[in-house]
This record gives sequence, C-alpha cells and structure tokens, in this order.
Amino acid sequence: MAQKILVVDDSSSMRQMISFTLKSAGYEVEEANDGLAFTKEVHKLPNYKFTPILVLTTEAGTDKKMEGKAAGATGWLVKPFNPEQLLNTAKKVL
Repeated sequence: MAQKILVVDDSSSMRQMISFTLKSAGYEVEEANDGLAFTKEVHKLPNYKFTPILVLTTEAGTDKKMEGKAAGATGWLVKPFNPEQLLNTAKKVL
C-alpha cells in the first residue's frame, strides 16, 4: 500500500507539480490549499498529532523556519527545488 501524502500550497500549479513528482514515485497524494494554519490545526487532532509535515516555501529565513517548526512542521524545503530534493526530503520525514 502506497504511503499517503497531503500536498498543501496556495498555488494550484505548484500543488500539481509536487503531486506529479510524488505520484510518479509511487506515493498516494491528496491536495489542499492552506498553510501553517493547517499545520497547527492538524496536530491538535489526536489521530494526526505525530503526522510528519514537510513545508515547501519561498521563505528561507530562520524566523519563518522557526515559525514552521513551532507550528509542528517536520521538515522545511525552500522553493525552487528539484524533484530529487523533494523525494529525498519526503523519505527523511516519513
């Protein structure tokens, strides 16, 4: 059974590109268009408290990374990125 990954991005074209990359590698993918607020909320739910969340963002600053970590992000990948980076990082957080 394929591992399931939720792709969250406010850009539909970015979600499509990420989803394509992950699906091509055998992952099952769902999409949503929210951000760090989603991360905070999903970790409040008992069944998802320890769900790994990888943030893909244009923000490279330490402050934003710390904000993501505080929200419950497991990993942080700065855009632009290449498909190999995405897959390697996904493997690390899963």
